[in-house]
Amino acid sequence: MTKIAIIDDEILIREWLQMSIEKVGAEFEITGLYKNGEEALNAFQIETPQIVITDIVMPKIDGLELTSELRKRYKGMKIIILTSHDDFEYARGAIKSGADDYFLKSELNSEKIGIILNEIAQRIALEHGDECNIDITPQHSKSIEQAIDYITNNFSRHISLKEIAGLVGFNEEYFSRLFKKECGINYSDFVINIRMEEAKLLLLSTSLNIGEIAEKIGIASSAYFSQLFRKYSGLSPSQFRENRTNE
Repeated sequence: MTKIAIIDDEILIREWLQMSIEKVGAEFEITGLYKNGEEALNAFQIETPQIVITDIVMPKIDGLELTSELRKRYKGMKIIILTSHDDFEYARGAIKSGADDYFLKSELNSEKIGIILNEIAQRIALEHGDECNIDITPQHSKSIEQAIDYITNNFSRHISLKEIAGLVGFNEEYFSRLFKKECGINYSDFVINIRMEEAKLLLLSTSLNIGEIAEKIGIASSAYFSQLFRKYSGLSPSQFRENRTNE
C-alpha cells in the first residue's frame, strides 16, 4: 500500500484529486487532505506518506518551502508539485526545491494521474530492493496475465523485455521483478520454456528439420536451439524425436 497526502488550499482541487486517486486502485491510500504546508508538516509527524502532491501557491507555508523542508526531514519521500501557472520560473523553483515531478493542473486528468502514481510507485519499489518488497495487487496480476497471453501468441519472434514491459505499462526492471514474484520464474526463462514446449510438439507432430523448428519458435540459430533444448529436456532435438518415435 502506497500512502499519499494531498496539499492544496482549494477544497475542490483536494476533493477532485482524492476522487481521481481512489479510481486508480486500492494499492494507493490517501492519508490526509491539507490546505497548506504548515498543516501538512504537523500531520506528517504522526503519519508520514510516501508520496506528497502539493500546490505551489498556498498561505503560511507554500509548496516550494514545503518541498524544501520535506527533503530535509524525509529523504525517500516522493514529491509532486502542481500549479496553475504556466511559467518557467515556477518549474525551476520546483526543481530547485527538490520536487520529483512538476505538472500544470490544466494538463491533468484521472488517467494521467494514474500513470504518474504508478510510475512513482515503481520507483519506490525499486529503491527498496528486490521483488520481495513488491505487493502484488489485482492490477499487477491482470498485467502479468496480459503479458503471458501476449508472449504465448508471439513467441515465434523476438520479444524483448522492454517491449513486453512497455505493453503493460511498467519499466523493464520493475516488470522483471514483478513477473518473477508473480510467476516464480524469470521472464527470459519463461519465454524459453514456452518455446521448448512448442518445439517438443513440432518435433513429434511434423517432419520439420531442426533449423525450421528453431525458426518457428523464434530462435535464429539452430545450434543455439539445440543447446537450449538439451538443457531443457536432457536430450538433443534429434534424440528426443527418435526416442518418442520408437516408443
